[in-house]
Amino acid sequence: MVKRRVPKASSAQSPPTPEQVERFAEGAEPRTPPAQACPQSFRSPRNYKAIRVPFSENEFNALTELAQMMECSKLSAIRHALAEQVKRERRKAKRAANSER
Repeated sequence: MVKRRVPKASSAQSPPTPEQVERFAEGAEPRTPPAQACPQSFRSPRNYKAIRVPFSENEFNALTELAQMMECSKLSAIRHALAEQVKRERRKAKRAANSER
């Protein structure tokens, strides 16, 4: 359903006709829910720290491609990659600790 907005000062323009509104709404892309590949464990509020990360063009293109493959946002792709890398490093540390015994 289209939310119609009424401008506060509409002296010069006439409001769009219902046909124009429907035509506009038909052209809009439907919103799809994020894919399950995105991390589910990081659902807590994100008000702790923020980081500004400059990317090279190649890194940014790779991030865009990854996000499209995962069908989620770039930030979700970064969070997912971070979670997966933490799992790998913990497994590696656990194996190293077990081999020392």
